[in-house]
Amino acid sequence: MAKRIIRKAPQPVLDSISRSIAAFGSDADLHRHTGIPQPTITRLRHQGINNPSIDLLLDLAKGLNKSLDELVGLMDKPGIC
Repeated sequence: MAKRIIRKAPQPVLDSISRSIAAFGSDADLHRHTGIPQPTITRLRHQGINNPSIDLLLDLAKGLNKSLDELVGLMDKPGIC
């Protein structure tokens, strides 16, 4: 059986996600806005999820009205490269 390698997302990405969540307000409000379970949002806020799935990131970006690039800190505003 092959050993599964778990990779951690780069720290700047995790920091950017945490900042975006913190800027929205409470975890409960974000849960109501996105449908993402509140414990998951709390774990994301406190970087308890080291390698969030793309589906989770897409749901979060949509709920925060951001592009995926903005959410993970690749760009500040849409349309700017």
